[in-house]
Amino acid sequence: MNSIILYILCVSSVRVLSKKALLFNTKITVVLEDVCRKDGDRILFPYVAACPAFTHQERQFNRDVSLTQRSVFSRRIFAENGSCKNTDVDFCERSFKPAMLYDTCEKQYEIGYEVYYNDGEILHKWYSANRKDKYYCLRSVNTKKPKHKIENRTIANSTSKFVDRHEDNNDVKFSFKNNGSRTPLAFYWVNVLSINRSKNNKRVHLERFYWQHYEFTNFQDKCENYNQNVDNVYLKKNQKNLLKDILAPASLFEGNPDLSCGQPYGCLTPSQIIPLWFFSNNSSRLASCSHMNLIPVWKSIADNNLKKVDLFIVATYKHSHHICDIVFGTSGVLKMKISSISNVTRKIYLSNEKRDRIVEIPKIIYRVVRVDLKWEYSDEYIYAYAAIIIHNDPTAVPETDRLCTKNDAPTGWEKIFNDDPRTGLTYVCPMTESLNNKLGAFADSIQKYETHPLSLNAVGYINYDQGDDYYIDEAKEINPYFEHLLKNNNLDLDTVS
Repeated sequence: MNSIILYILCVSSVRVLSKKALLFNTKITVVLEDVCRKDGDRILFPYVAACPAFTHQERQFNRDVSLTQRSVFSRRIFAENGSCKNTDVDFCERSFKPAMLYDTCEKQYEIGYEVYYNDGEILHKWYSANRKDKYYCLRSVNTKKPKHKIENRTIANSTSKFVDRHEDNNDVKFSFKNNGSRTPLAFYWVNVLSINRSKNNKRVHLERFYWQHYEFTNFQDKCENYNQNVDNVYLKKNQKNLLKDILAPASLFEGNPDLSCGQPYGCLTPSQIIPLWFFSNNSSRLASCSHMNLIPVWKSIADNNLKKVDLFIVATYKHSHHICDIVFGTSGVLKMKISSISNVTRKIYLSNEKRDRIVEIPKIIYRVVRVDLKWEYSDEYIYAYAAIIIHNDPTAVPETDRLCTKNDAPTGWEKIFNDDPRTGLTYVCPMTESLNNKLGAFADSIQKYETHPLSLNAVGYINYDQGDDYYIDEAKEINPYFEHLLKNNNLDLDTVS
């Protein structure tokens, strides 16, 4: 099962756009983080600082060899126990940008950074036995073509007239021809997040490991703080043109509706499949704001119940020791009425251009939470699931559009329930095989193992000392912290049932 790898070690208040160098540590494992810490200038690990191509040779390398054509190159080493200032990371000629590759082995898109550094700069004690196989899985992605066309080009067979490629100790290296004794460049792909895509469904699988600690901060942070290039498809003028034939129920015109995009349900805004709150450093937050992780969501829904659901997930992470996995995902393409006479609907996109129709408006946004009912060393595999469903449709009908009935809902999740489609029709379902097939969330475990609804106020476990089951009311700790997050984010508590 695919996972998102997050090694969060520090937090910095400096925006990534003010920092031109990509800094990472490979003493134990690759970490994207900011070298200069809030608690002092001392560097705790050796770091490599990499910059975008500057020399003619590096630009040619990007054209002929690089998979992403925007790889960054080693410029400076920050030594362990050294010191630095915030200005130390601004020595690059221009700012780095995240890139995307496709992993044919795991069948997933990966967003991160393609790095080349001078051989011998770092000791690779963290390589696994099958690390070399990773190079043969990676393929380049043409993001300028519909559906992100996957290219056949791979790092394993890339050739060039001015470099030689070879492998040494599970490392792919490139030596420049006719360049004397220049040190070879070693390849490494720094993966920030992995996204599975099938048809109109996307998912990011976040696994929780016992050694991980998440520092959730800056809940007001948005991708606009990291990427100031406004996508033309989100402009109000563009949306007015595309949405002009969409019909809205008369009830939505009551009161003071948002007509800024020509309809009473407001405008679409770029949201994320997995929020950048789960990334504590600037370079990984920048990567999380890549196009593949962005989805169009109605602003009234993004600012209300979608955000509340994600804050509830944060509260659950903070105050539950038993959450094993969370899948963040989307399902389907939204259809809306264009004729009241024949009841005709059409799929909604943010562009009439075929190239831009990769920007789909999802019908369903979901978060699936899983807990092991038995400890890992038990012979049994019994899981409890809760599927949080948010309809990205301000015209949804609560009585007929639900994917499960109210009577099926697991208990303990009531704080995020919402029956108002304008702010995000939201409810919780038990995970069944048919619902999993629709969402594409957990492909294997639903079919192979016994599953139960996950009720937060009665999470069951085996007590091996006493020999019987016991249950924990985790909602008692989760709900007060959730209320605290809502209050501190200036959200309207009255709209949360």
